[in-house]
Amino acid sequence: MKGNVKKSIVTRIRLAFLGVSLFSCAIVWKVTQIQFAQGEQWRALEQERRVVYQPCLPPAATYSPPMAAALWLLRCLSTG
Repeated sequence: MKGNVKKSIVTRIRLAFLGVSLFSCAIVWKVTQIQFAQGEQWRALEQERRVVYQPCLPPAATYSPPMAAALWLLRCLSTG
């Protein structure tokens, strides 16, 4: 009876270890695929979608403050 329970516990631990090992191998495989096989594709996509921060200075003080703020916002949004 006791030997059977011990064998059952050891079997469960081995199955859990096997599952975790397979999962970690799958993660390593996917990381390797992304890094080396698909790397150029992802780097090109990153270059295409890169956000470039450009200074957007407010307009001169020839407009009323609400109008100047609206024009500044429109200009900043249209340059991006």
